[in-house]
Amino acid sequence: MAKRFASHTENEILDKRSKNIASSTEKANKRAGNLLREYLSEKNEDTHFEQYSPSRLNDVLKHFYLDARKPDGEIYKVNSLDSFRYSLNRYLKAPPFLKEFDIMKYEDFNESNQVFKTALTELKANGKGATQHFPIISEIDRTKLYSLTFMQPSSPTGLLNKVQFDIRMYFFRRGAENMDKMTKDTFIVKTDPKTKTKYVTVAAFQKYISKLHPKCNRLWQRPLGSFYEDSATWYCNSPVGRDTLAQFMNKLSKLCSLSQVYTNHSIRATGATILTESRNFADAQIMSVTGHKSVSSLAIYQRTSDKAKFQMGQMIDAAMNGRDPDANALPAPNQQLTVPSPVQPLALPTPARSSTMASTSQVTQMTEFRNQLSGINFNEMFSNYDTFPQMPVFHGCYIGSININMNNK
Repeated sequence: MAKRFASHTENEILDKRSKNIASSTEKANKRAGNLLREYLSEKNEDTHFEQYSPSRLNDVLKHFYLDARKPDGEIYKVNSLDSFRYSLNRYLKAPPFLKEFDIMKYEDFNESNQVFKTALTELKANGKGATQHFPIISEIDRTKLYSLTFMQPSSPTGLLNKVQFDIRMYFFRRGAENMDKMTKDTFIVKTDPKTKTKYVTVAAFQKYISKLHPKCNRLWQRPLGSFYEDSATWYCNSPVGRDTLAQFMNKLSKLCSLSQVYTNHSIRATGATILTESRNFADAQIMSVTGHKSVSSLAIYQRTSDKAKFQMGQMIDAAMNGRDPDANALPAPNQQLTVPSPVQPLALPTPARSSTMASTSQVTQMTEFRNQLSGINFNEMFSNYDTFPQMPVFHGCYIGSININMNNK
């Protein structure tokens, strides 16, 4: 009679547990183990710390937390030392060691944990406490990106860049997360039966798929050096390398001469920031698409834009100088300033009529003054304010007319 239940040996159980650990987590765990092993080797201590008792490991860790240095001798940042402790704890608790103690909670490690707090305090005092989050791509840089040939779908390289950028943005990809493993079947395009809407990003994606090499199943393929617009294939029978994918936004930032060099994670951060700043979605909704596990991790994207900072400065300045705070307030992001239309030519007032006719010298002065002004382009004089990011109040404005009062004295 066949048995109903399966049977697993201890080795099989350990093997399944090991395979259940994410590759990135496993690498971080091994790095932590190797770092502590290197430290013990330099101190002429037994490097097999996995066999240490909790008491001996506690004694080693209280020294390590204060002694830890980078290969160049520099001290670590707070988050780096914190990550090491988490990774080392996972390393010891995972197969094949399966330690039952926890170096962060077990009371035998109270002393080393107190020293760990002291180490963090020292690092913060030395300027190593600030966490540098990935910068979001500014609105000006985003506009510049989509306007340049490097992101236009009319060429193999431009189409590849646009589709890759869009997928990273709309699907909130983490850095190089599985990008090199994507295939032509990774994404499926469906049509909403109600709206029948087809977005530009989808159109570019479908064009990209249609131009890929038929013999290569990878999604990211190397562009051909030369091509014809009506060619069926724009890409080589060769995938884009993992390192190239990892440096995508870094290289694109330099090619497009953006205001700073961004990383792939900046694209994800930008998408998340746009959603949080819109205030149209609940945190739970945003987390469902970004993949964040907690509201606190999502909170790092609730940043203050330069425009908002400028508005805050105006508010404080108005309050300190007794002015109406709303008088100098910048328009809301979706508002546009109302400007007169059409543009009126430069208008000088006609001298006021009086019982006494203007003298010949006055008429001559007026004529000379008109001639001097006729060659001045006032709109050009103020053109810099139209693109200056901290002064958007002048965006879309022009000089329609100028009134000049002349003193006859």
